[in-house]
Amino acid sequence: MHSFVVVIHEGGSQSTYPVGTVNDRISDIVNNLNPAVKVVISGHSHTIVDTRIHNTLVIQASSFTRAFDRVNMVMDRSNGTIAAAWGAISPTWHTVPPASTDPDPSIPAIQPDPAVQKIVDAAVERTNVLTQQVLNHASADIPSQRDGGATPAGESPAGDLVADAQRAYQSDIDLAFVNTGSIRAGLQAGEVTWGDLFTMQPFQDDYVDTFTITGAQVWDLLNQQFAAGTGGVMQISGLHYTYTGAQGAGGHVTAVFKGPVGDDSTPIPDNDSVSYKGTANSFMMGGGDGFTVLEGTTNIVQTADAELVPLVNFVKTLPDPFTYTTDGRITQS
Repeated sequence: MHSFVVVIHEGGSQSTYPVGTVNDRISDIVNNLNPAVKVVISGHSHTIVDTRIHNTLVIQASSFTRAFDRVNMVMDRSNGTIAAAWGAISPTWHTVPPASTDPDPSIPAIQPDPAVQKIVDAAVERTNVLTQQVLNHASADIPSQRDGGATPAGESPAGDLVADAQRAYQSDIDLAFVNTGSIRAGLQAGEVTWGDLFTMQPFQDDYVDTFTITGAQVWDLLNQQFAAGTGGVMQISGLHYTYTGAQGAGGHVTAVFKGPVGDDSTPIPDNDSVSYKGTANSFMMGGGDGFTVLEGTTNIVQTADAELVPLVNFVKTLPDPFTYTTDGRITQS
């Protein structure tokens, strides 16, 4: 029997630090792992986790390089197992005050290696040629859901921008669907650089796919947002809809229309009588964030461009300066 270390994009929160109970999905996952797994390095929730679930070390070093995991293991070479494992979270901050998700400030910070810092500085200088290109100007902030900029129904200005960009990517796209988790930041008023847009959509291995989707599948996909454990309310373009309830609490769609807000002349039927050309990223097309309806669509084509490409192209076409606000394409009754 061998032991394993699991690295997983799923996190949780710890009740107390340095020892405490971990909740959320990571707790359920670890409880159901094979006992051979002795170490779980988690992520996703941007929190500090450093404890044990049964005999398994679960450790997570906050986020945005505020800290890193130090994991120690004693190997039993006679049978290839991990005899013991323990860890600690080491902070890396220097001038930024610790946040609530940072580890114990009494732990000494790790000083940067001058040789490594020199490499980083040189890389930043070389990439500035691309990242600091000014593509447009925002006349006001364009917040994302992560910035607290979403409406109570779940629509955000940054989400509308990204969804509109992906629908405009090809001239014959009817509907665009974007998982909110792929939109990592909004935009601040002022210069909008290539680097700003990369921060919004940083996944260069997440391509824009096109597909054919029926009216019934549109309804099923929208309703899938409200199932427990899925990615929640998507950002959309080319349609508008109303729902009632909430995720995991009986939420469901009550009306769906193709076209802009205010034009209810073209309902999307909850049947297979009408089909549409849609677009979504390849993560979603593979059932990511629980959106498995997309796996059943037809005529799926993966383009050669990552999702950043439509966003850059679209922002370049907007008036200078430009702004984006929510328009009510997602409403809750």
